[in-house]
Amino acid sequence: MAEGLAPAARAPAPGGPGAPGPAPPRRRALDGVFWLLFGSSALSFLSIGATTPVLPLFVHDELGGNALEVGIVTGITALVAIVLRPSAGAFGDRRGRRVAALLGSLVMGAGAALLLAPELLPLVIVARLAVGLGEALLSIASMAWVIDRAPPEHRGRALGAFGMSIWLGLGLGPLIGESLRVDHGYSAVWIFCALAGLGAGALLIFAPAPRRADAPPSDALGEDGWRRFLPQIPRAALRPGAVIALALYGEGIMGAFGVIHLVDRGVPEGAHLGGAASIFTIFAAVTFAARLGAVWLVDRVGPYLCALLATAFVGAGWVLFAVADGFPAAAGGAALVGCGYALLYPALGLLVTTRVAAADRGVGLGTFMAFMDMGFGAGAVIGGVLVGLSSTGLTFWSAAAAALIGAVLLLTPGARPLRAVRSDSQLEPLGAEPHP
Repeated sequence: MAEGLAPAARAPAPGGPGAPGPAPPRRRALDGVFWLLFGSSALSFLSIGATTPVLPLFVHDELGGNALEVGIVTGITALVAIVLRPSAGAFGDRRGRRVAALLGSLVMGAGAALLLAPELLPLVIVARLAVGLGEALLSIASMAWVIDRAPPEHRGRALGAFGMSIWLGLGLGPLIGESLRVDHGYSAVWIFCALAGLGAGALLIFAPAPRRADAPPSDALGEDGWRRFLPQIPRAALRPGAVIALALYGEGIMGAFGVIHLVDRGVPEGAHLGGAASIFTIFAAVTFAARLGAVWLVDRVGPYLCALLATAFVGAGWVLFAVADGFPAAAGGAALVGCGYALLYPALGLLVTTRVAAADRGVGLGTFMAFMDMGFGAGAVIGGVLVGLSSTGLTFWSAAAAALIGAVLLLTPGARPLRAVRSDSQLEPLGAEPHP
């Protein structure tokens, strides 16, 4: 052998010393554990949805409540969830997804069961506060749990598919709740809600919990003096949160004034196809169907471009809805908005999870969902003011303008995620921690 030349390296024999071990099995995004989490989320939102048509009647007819008291009881759960979502996410980051989710399930179930107590308005308010706290804990922990487990290249698919559990629960819940009330009375509704809340936690007992990330928070807002009292809000969650709040502002208007707007434009009343109320059926069906393709597109194209495309769909849809002079144009506008919403939730949610450190994932998602609730609520309130000042048409033009502002926020410097906040190892699916 010539001097100075090293012998060629030989590949180790299969199974011999130095041979690489077997490659770890690839984890599927929608595996059995995912469907346990999906089922848990669907049950929790079935519990929430079942009270939607029933609770106002209960407060008004059984408790003799006035309009203000009906509004307080029905709205306080959402208000509590908005306020507590970031804190609930931070609790899950620190204590673990399983602990947060199971605690949320117990609190939800107890809150629903409290409605079986003597019919007193203060007890009903306490029950609704408990349901809001439990829903905040359970929903944020479950969503972060899904992201913790999903392979990085399929997180958009996992997040989009998981979001369909919310639609499923809120869509079927009112039908179940009203049917139980009519056939068996209010107590049957409260028992169903309690069992559904507890059942959501029971499913999670069979799911291996993700290991908590050890990385410190990355870019949280806050000072040492008040960190003990408030969650540290990751800055990277603020822009996606603001964008989805601006986009959902129009949905709040739609829920409050969509039927009124269409009836004023000559569309007949009723839920039959072509009736004003059927616009919600079209909107929900298109959103659900488009989500199936959206979860694939977000992973292939990337969340940033999908979010831009989604805001364009939403803005164009509200413009068409604002100028619609009949049902076909309004249905086209609702379909465009549905396609936009199908893309927007997984795209912006993925922006949050890729830019927020793994140790802040729960509080980041909690902040993001709080913005969603705020956008929807602001639409109903501001829309009411605009209707009083002008017309329903102006309110939908304002929805289109809000979507445009969201697109501008995405186009400003720093919006596009050039790289992850943490190293690749911290963005990989976390391992499992032992069952308690």
